[in-house]
Amino acid sequence: MRIRCQKEDMVRVLMAVQPIASSVKSTYVSASNVLMETIEGGVQVRSSNGDIGVCAFIPASVEAEGTLAIVHQKLFDFIKQLPDEEIIIEKKEEKRTSVKTASSRRKASATIVGIDAAEMAHVESFDPNEKAVIIDKLYFKKMIRKTRFCVSMDDAKYTLNGVNFECSDDLIRAVAIDGRRLAIIENACPKHQHVPFKALLSQSLLDILETTIQSEGPLNLYFKDNTVFLKFDNFEIFSNVLQGNFPDYKVFLPKDNQFLFTCDTKELSTAVSTVSVLTDRESKKLYCNLTKGKLTFSSSDLEGTDTEEEIKVHYDGEEKRFALNYSLLKEIVKEIESLDLEISFNDVLAPFSLKEKGREEYFYILTPMKVESF
Repeated sequence: MRIRCQKEDMVRVLMAVQPIASSVKSTYVSASNVLMETIEGGVQVRSSNGDIGVCAFIPASVEAEGTLAIVHQKLFDFIKQLPDEEIIIEKKEEKRTSVKTASSRRKASATIVGIDAAEMAHVESFDPNEKAVIIDKLYFKKMIRKTRFCVSMDDAKYTLNGVNFECSDDLIRAVAIDGRRLAIIENACPKHQHVPFKALLSQSLLDILETTIQSEGPLNLYFKDNTVFLKFDNFEIFSNVLQGNFPDYKVFLPKDNQFLFTCDTKELSTAVSTVSVLTDRESKKLYCNLTKGKLTFSSSDLEGTDTEEEIKVHYDGEEKRFALNYSLLKEIVKEIESLDLEISFNDVLAPFSLKEKGREEYFYILTPMKVESF
Protein backbone atom coordinates (compact mmCIF):
# COMPACT_ATOMS: atom_id res chain seq x y z
CA MET A 1 0.00 0.00 0.00
CA ARG A 2 1.24 3.49 -0.87
CA ILE A 3 -0.73 6.76 -0.77
CA ARG A 4 -0.17 10.50 -1.01
CA CYS A 5 -2.43 12.81 0.98
CA GLN A 6 -2.44 16.25 2.56
CA LYS A 7 -1.04 16.43 6.08
CA GLU A 8 -3.94 18.56 7.37
CA ASP A 9 -6.52 15.98 6.22
CA MET A 10 -4.72 13.19 8.06
CA VAL A 11 -4.19 15.29 11.19
CA ARG A 12 -7.90 16.12 11.47
CA VAL A 13 -8.83 12.44 11.36
CA LEU A 14 -6.10 11.43 13.81
CA MET A 15 -7.30 14.13 16.21
CA ALA A 16 -10.80 12.69 16.02
CA VAL A 17 -9.69 9.23 17.10
CA GLN A 18 -7.42 10.52 19.88
CA PRO A 19 -9.96 9.69 22.66
CA ILE A 20 -10.15 6.11 21.33
CA ALA A 21 -6.40 5.58 21.07
CA SER A 22 -5.79 7.03 24.53
CA SER A 23 -8.56 5.05 26.23
CA VAL A 24 -7.02 3.43 29.33
CA LYS A 25 -10.10 1.29 29.94
CA SER A 26 -10.07 -0.45 26.57
CA THR A 27 -9.39 -4.20 26.50
CA TYR A 28 -8.67 -4.07 22.77
CA VAL A 29 -4.97 -4.13 21.90
CA SER A 30 -5.89 -2.65 18.54
CA ALA A 31 -7.43 0.46 20.15
CA SER A 32 -4.05 2.20 20.13
CA ASN A 33 -3.75 1.64 16.37
CA VAL A 34 -5.55 2.96 13.31
CA LEU A 35 -6.47 0.91 10.25
CA MET A 36 -5.96 2.39 6.79
CA GLU A 37 -7.55 0.84 3.72
CA THR A 38 -7.39 2.20 0.19
CA ILE A 39 -10.65 2.74 -1.67
CA GLU A 40 -11.58 4.63 -4.82
CA GLY A 41 -10.40 8.21 -4.54
CA GLY A 42 -8.49 7.87 -1.29
CA VAL A 43 -8.13 5.97 1.96
CA GLN A 44 -10.48 5.04 4.81
CA VAL A 45 -9.11 5.41 8.33
CA ARG A 46 -10.80 3.36 11.08
CA SER A 47 -10.33 3.03 14.82
CA SER A 48 -12.37 1.41 17.60
CA ASN A 49 -12.05 0.43 21.24
CA GLY A 50 -15.23 -1.64 21.23
CA ASP A 51 -17.38 1.14 22.74
CA ILE A 52 -16.69 3.85 20.16
CA GLY A 53 -15.64 3.60 16.55
CA VAL A 54 -14.68 6.17 13.93
CA CYS A 55 -14.47 5.73 10.18
CA ALA A 56 -13.26 8.64 8.05
CA PHE A 57 -12.47 9.12 4.37
CA ILE A 58 -9.37 11.05 3.34
CA PRO A 59 -8.88 12.10 -0.30
CA ALA A 60 -5.59 10.65 -1.50
CA SER A 61 -3.65 9.59 -4.55
CA VAL A 62 -3.51 5.80 -4.37
CA GLU A 63 -0.26 4.55 -5.89
CA ALA A 64 -0.59 1.00 -4.51
CA GLU A 65 -3.72 -0.55 -3.01
CA GLY A 66 -3.79 -2.36 0.32
CA THR A 67 -4.33 -2.06 4.08
CA LEU A 68 -2.13 -1.38 7.08
CA ALA A 69 -2.42 -0.88 10.84
CA ILE A 70 -0.18 1.64 12.53
CA VAL A 71 0.26 2.97 16.09
CA HIS A 72 -1.89 6.09 16.34
CA GLN A 73 0.08 8.19 18.81
CA LYS A 74 3.44 7.76 17.09
CA LEU A 75 1.93 8.55 13.69
CA PHE A 76 0.05 11.55 15.07
CA ASP A 77 3.03 12.99 16.92
CA PHE A 78 5.31 12.66 13.89
CA ILE A 79 2.91 14.03 11.28
CA LYS A 80 2.14 17.11 13.40
CA GLN A 81 5.79 18.13 13.08
CA LEU A 82 5.77 18.00 9.27
CA PRO A 83 5.08 21.00 7.00
CA ASP A 84 1.50 21.61 5.87
CA GLU A 85 1.80 19.87 2.52
CA GLU A 86 1.62 16.44 0.93
CA ILE A 87 2.88 13.37 2.80
CA ILE A 88 3.53 9.79 1.66
CA ILE A 89 2.48 6.73 3.66
CA GLU A 90 3.76 3.37 2.48
CA LYS A 91 3.45 -0.13 3.92
CA LYS A 92 6.73 -1.97 4.23
CA GLU A 93 7.58 -5.51 5.35
CA GLU A 94 6.71 -7.08 8.75
CA LYS A 95 4.08 -4.58 9.93
CA ARG A 96 6.38 -1.63 9.30
CA THR A 97 5.09 1.58 7.74
CA SER A 98 7.08 4.43 6.22
CA VAL A 99 5.84 8.00 6.65
CA LYS A 100 7.64 10.86 4.93
CA THR A 101 7.33 14.27 3.35
CA ALA A 102 6.68 14.41 -0.39
CA SER A 103 8.45 17.74 -0.87
CA SER A 104 12.13 17.89 -1.78
CA ARG A 105 12.49 21.14 0.18
CA ARG A 106 12.34 19.38 3.52
CA LYS A 107 13.11 15.71 3.85
CA ALA A 108 11.76 13.99 6.98
CA SER A 109 10.82 10.36 7.38
CA ALA A 110 9.95 7.76 10.01
CA THR A 111 9.36 4.02 10.07
CA ILE A 112 6.66 2.99 12.55
CA VAL A 113 5.83 -0.57 13.60
CA GLY A 114 2.14 -1.46 13.87
CA ILE A 115 0.09 -4.65 14.11
CA ASP A 116 -1.51 -7.03 11.62
CA ALA A 117 -4.53 -5.36 10.01
CA ALA A 118 -6.60 -8.49 10.76
CA GLU A 119 -6.27 -7.78 14.49
CA MET A 120 -8.13 -4.47 14.29
CA ALA A 121 -11.51 -4.19 16.04
CA HIS A 122 -14.63 -3.96 13.87
CA VAL A 123 -16.15 -0.54 13.21
CA GLU A 124 -19.94 -0.48 12.80
CA SER A 125 -21.18 1.19 9.62
CA PHE A 126 -23.78 3.93 9.33
CA ASP A 127 -26.90 2.52 7.66
CA PRO A 128 -28.29 5.05 5.14
CA ASN A 129 -31.64 3.24 5.17
CA GLU A 130 -32.28 4.05 8.83
CA LYS A 131 -34.55 7.02 9.58
CA ALA A 132 -32.19 9.57 11.07
CA VAL A 133 -32.52 12.91 12.82
CA ILE A 134 -31.01 15.66 10.70
CA ILE A 135 -29.65 18.67 12.58
CA ASP A 136 -27.12 21.38 11.82
CA LYS A 137 -23.65 20.33 12.98
CA LEU A 138 -22.77 23.60 14.67
CA TYR A 139 -26.04 23.66 16.60
CA PHE A 140 -25.46 20.07 17.71
CA LYS A 141 -21.99 21.12 18.88
CA LYS A 142 -23.60 24.03 20.71
CA MET A 143 -25.98 21.62 22.47
CA ILE A 144 -22.96 19.65 23.67
CA ARG A 145 -21.01 22.71 24.82
CA LYS A 146 -23.91 24.21 26.75
CA THR A 147 -24.64 21.03 28.71
CA ARG A 148 -21.57 18.83 29.15
CA PHE A 149 -19.94 20.98 31.85
CA CYS A 150 -22.87 19.92 34.07
CA VAL A 151 -22.06 16.21 33.66
CA SER A 152 -21.12 14.47 36.91
CA MET A 153 -17.49 13.37 37.25
CA ASP A 154 -18.41 10.92 40.04
CA ASP A 155 -18.10 7.36 38.66
CA ALA A 156 -20.50 6.16 41.35
CA LYS A 157 -23.20 8.27 39.68
CA TYR A 158 -22.78 6.47 36.37
CA THR A 159 -26.21 7.47 35.07
CA LEU A 160 -25.08 11.11 35.30
CA ASN A 161 -21.73 10.58 33.52
CA GLY A 162 -22.99 11.73 30.12
CA VAL A 163 -25.36 14.07 28.30
CA ASN A 164 -28.85 12.65 27.79
CA PHE A 165 -30.23 13.28 24.30
CA GLU A 166 -33.97 12.89 23.73
CA CYS A 167 -35.60 13.04 20.35
CA SER A 168 -39.38 13.16 19.95
CA ASP A 169 -41.42 13.63 16.79
CA ASP A 170 -40.45 17.28 16.38
CA LEU A 171 -37.93 18.15 19.10
CA ILE A 172 -34.39 17.20 20.12
CA ARG A 173 -33.29 17.98 23.68
CA ALA A 174 -30.00 17.61 25.58
CA VAL A 175 -29.89 17.42 29.38
CA ALA A 176 -27.03 17.06 31.87
CA ILE A 177 -27.14 16.81 35.68
CA ASP A 178 -24.38 16.59 38.27
CA GLY A 179 -26.53 16.58 41.41
CA ARG A 180 -26.14 20.30 42.14
CA ARG A 181 -27.13 21.83 38.82
CA LEU A 182 -28.92 20.99 35.60
CA ALA A 183 -28.45 22.17 32.01
CA ILE A 184 -31.07 21.80 29.30
CA ILE A 185 -31.18 22.90 25.66
CA GLU A 186 -33.62 21.97 22.91
CA ASN A 187 -34.22 22.57 19.24
CA ALA A 188 -36.91 21.78 16.70
CA CYS A 189 -36.22 19.05 14.14
CA PRO A 190 -38.18 17.90 11.07
CA LYS A 191 -41.29 15.87 11.86
CA HIS A 192 -41.72 12.20 10.99
CA GLN A 193 -38.20 11.82 9.59
CA HIS A 194 -36.85 9.63 12.39
CA VAL A 195 -37.69 7.19 15.16
CA PRO A 196 -37.95 8.87 18.62
CA PHE A 197 -35.27 7.79 21.10
CA LYS A 198 -33.40 8.55 24.32
CA ALA A 199 -29.63 8.04 24.49
CA LEU A 200 -27.07 8.85 27.17
CA LEU A 201 -23.91 9.89 25.32
CA SER A 202 -20.49 9.40 26.90
CA GLN A 203 -17.85 12.05 27.49
CA SER A 204 -15.48 10.25 25.10
CA LEU A 205 -17.98 10.53 22.25
CA LEU A 206 -18.59 14.19 23.08
CA ASP A 207 -14.83 14.80 22.94
CA ILE A 208 -14.71 13.34 19.43
CA LEU A 209 -17.69 15.36 18.22
CA GLU A 210 -16.39 18.65 19.58
CA THR A 211 -13.04 18.00 17.89
CA THR A 212 -14.39 17.00 14.47
CA ILE A 213 -17.32 19.40 14.03
CA GLN A 214 -15.88 22.59 12.58
CA SER A 215 -18.44 24.08 10.19
CA GLU A 216 -22.11 24.29 9.27
CA GLY A 217 -23.87 21.48 7.47
CA PRO A 218 -26.12 18.49 8.16
CA LEU A 219 -25.45 15.89 10.84
CA ASN A 220 -27.40 12.62 10.60
CA LEU A 221 -28.07 10.68 13.80
CA TYR A 222 -30.06 7.57 14.71
CA PHE A 223 -30.26 5.16 17.64
CA LYS A 224 -30.43 1.38 17.37
CA ASP A 225 -29.70 -1.55 19.72
CA ASN A 226 -28.16 0.65 22.47
CA THR A 227 -25.86 2.25 19.92
CA VAL A 228 -25.94 5.75 18.47
CA PHE A 229 -24.79 6.28 14.88
CA LEU A 230 -23.69 9.63 13.44
CA LYS A 231 -22.66 10.74 9.96
CA PHE A 232 -21.37 14.13 8.84
CA ASP A 233 -18.76 15.40 6.39
CA ASN A 234 -16.34 12.52 5.79
CA PHE A 235 -16.97 10.94 9.21
CA GLU A 236 -19.06 7.99 10.37
CA ILE A 237 -19.12 7.37 14.13
CA PHE A 238 -20.77 4.76 16.30
CA SER A 239 -20.88 4.67 20.09
CA ASN A 240 -22.46 2.44 22.70
CA VAL A 241 -24.63 4.55 24.97
CA LEU A 242 -24.18 4.62 28.74
CA GLN A 243 -26.44 2.14 30.52
CA GLY A 244 -28.88 2.93 33.32
CA ASN A 245 -31.94 5.10 33.78
CA PHE A 246 -31.32 8.81 33.49
CA PRO A 247 -33.20 10.65 36.29
CA ASP A 248 -36.59 12.17 35.63
CA TYR A 249 -35.14 15.66 35.44
CA LYS A 250 -38.54 17.29 34.95
CA VAL A 251 -39.29 16.97 38.68
CA PHE A 252 -36.35 19.31 39.35
CA LEU A 253 -37.63 22.08 37.11
CA PRO A 254 -39.04 25.03 39.09
CA LYS A 255 -42.57 26.05 38.26
CA ASP A 256 -44.01 29.55 38.47
CA ASN A 257 -41.07 31.15 40.29
CA GLN A 258 -42.38 34.19 42.16
CA PHE A 259 -39.11 36.10 42.55
CA LEU A 260 -37.29 37.26 39.41
CA PHE A 261 -34.53 39.72 38.65
CA THR A 262 -32.45 40.57 35.59
CA CYS A 263 -28.94 41.97 35.39
CA ASP A 264 -26.12 42.67 32.99
CA THR A 265 -24.39 39.32 32.31
CA LYS A 266 -20.90 40.80 32.10
CA GLU A 267 -21.32 42.86 35.27
CA LEU A 268 -22.45 39.82 37.23
CA SER A 269 -19.61 37.70 35.85
CA THR A 270 -17.02 40.35 36.75
CA ALA A 271 -18.39 40.84 40.26
CA VAL A 272 -18.48 37.10 40.98
CA SER A 273 -14.91 36.70 39.73
CA THR A 274 -13.70 39.60 41.86
CA VAL A 275 -15.34 38.49 45.10
CA SER A 276 -14.46 34.82 44.60
CA VAL A 277 -10.73 35.66 44.61
CA LEU A 278 -10.89 36.05 48.40
CA THR A 279 -13.62 33.47 49.03
CA ASP A 280 -12.91 30.34 51.04
CA ARG A 281 -11.60 27.81 48.52
CA GLU A 282 -13.07 24.80 50.29
CA SER A 283 -16.68 25.94 50.68
CA LYS A 284 -16.73 28.23 47.60
CA LYS A 285 -19.70 29.91 49.22
CA LEU A 286 -20.74 33.26 47.78
CA TYR A 287 -23.27 35.26 49.82
CA CYS A 288 -25.88 37.26 47.91
CA ASN A 289 -28.13 40.02 49.23
CA LEU A 290 -30.92 41.00 46.83
CA THR A 291 -32.73 44.28 47.42
CA LYS A 292 -34.62 46.73 45.21
CA GLY A 293 -32.38 47.59 42.28
CA LYS A 294 -29.28 46.03 43.76
CA LEU A 295 -27.52 42.67 44.24
CA THR A 296 -24.59 42.58 46.66
CA PHE A 297 -22.03 39.76 46.62
CA SER A 298 -19.89 39.16 49.70
CA SER A 299 -17.59 36.53 51.10
CA SER A 300 -15.12 35.79 53.87
CA ASP A 301 -12.48 33.17 54.53
CA LEU A 302 -11.32 31.39 57.69
CA GLU A 303 -8.64 34.03 58.28
CA GLY A 304 -11.22 36.81 58.54
CA THR A 305 -10.70 38.35 55.10
CA ASP A 306 -13.88 39.99 53.80
CA THR A 307 -14.79 41.24 50.32
CA GLU A 308 -17.90 42.76 48.76
CA GLU A 309 -19.16 44.10 45.42
CA GLU A 310 -22.60 45.21 44.26
CA ILE A 311 -24.25 45.42 40.85
CA LYS A 312 -27.44 47.00 39.56
CA VAL A 313 -30.40 44.71 38.89
CA HIS A 314 -33.99 45.04 37.76
CA TYR A 315 -35.86 43.95 40.89
CA ASP A 316 -38.62 45.56 42.92
CA GLY A 317 -39.45 42.86 45.45
CA GLU A 318 -38.69 42.15 49.09
CA GLU A 319 -35.15 41.64 50.37
CA LYS A 320 -33.77 38.13 49.86
CA ARG A 321 -30.55 36.60 51.16
CA PHE A 322 -29.10 33.45 49.67
CA ALA A 323 -25.80 31.72 48.98
CA LEU A 324 -24.43 30.09 45.82
CA ASN A 325 -21.36 28.06 44.91
CA TYR A 326 -19.29 30.62 42.99
CA SER A 327 -17.48 27.99 40.89
CA LEU A 328 -20.72 26.41 39.64
CA LEU A 329 -22.25 29.85 39.04
CA LYS A 330 -19.26 31.06 36.99
CA GLU A 331 -19.40 28.02 34.70
CA ILE A 332 -23.08 28.66 33.99
CA VAL A 333 -22.69 32.39 33.39
CA LYS A 334 -19.85 31.67 30.97
CA GLU A 335 -22.38 30.00 28.64
CA ILE A 336 -24.83 32.92 28.67
CA GLU A 337 -24.54 34.71 25.32
CA SER A 338 -27.01 37.55 25.78
CA LEU A 339 -26.36 40.91 27.41
CA ASP A 340 -29.01 40.29 30.06
CA LEU A 341 -29.26 37.36 32.46
CA GLU A 342 -32.57 36.40 34.07
CA ILE A 343 -32.56 34.65 37.46
CA SER A 344 -35.68 33.42 39.22
CA PHE A 345 -36.57 31.36 42.30
CA ASN A 346 -39.38 30.52 44.71
CA ASP A 347 -37.39 30.29 47.92
CA VAL A 348 -33.79 30.98 48.92
CA LEU A 349 -33.28 27.25 49.57
CA ALA A 350 -35.11 26.09 46.43
CA PRO A 351 -33.43 25.64 43.02
CA PHE A 352 -32.61 28.82 41.08
CA SER A 353 -33.33 29.11 37.35
CA LEU A 354 -30.86 31.01 35.12
CA LYS A 355 -31.43 31.83 31.45
CA GLU A 356 -30.93 34.45 28.78
CA LYS A 357 -33.62 37.10 28.93
CA GLY A 358 -36.28 36.48 26.31
CA ARG A 359 -34.96 33.06 25.23
CA GLU A 360 -36.50 29.75 26.19
CA GLU A 361 -34.41 27.24 24.20
CA TYR A 362 -31.94 26.63 26.99
CA PHE A 363 -31.61 27.35 30.70
CA TYR A 364 -29.87 26.18 33.84
CA ILE A 365 -30.90 25.10 37.32
CA LEU A 366 -28.56 25.75 40.26
CA THR A 367 -29.11 24.49 43.80
CA PRO A 368 -28.33 27.15 46.45
CA MET A 369 -26.24 26.58 49.55
CA LYS A 370 -27.33 26.82 53.15
CA VAL A 371 -27.34 30.39 54.42
CA GLU A 372 -25.84 31.30 57.77
CA SER A 373 -26.23 34.80 59.16
CA PHE A 374 -24.33 37.46 57.21
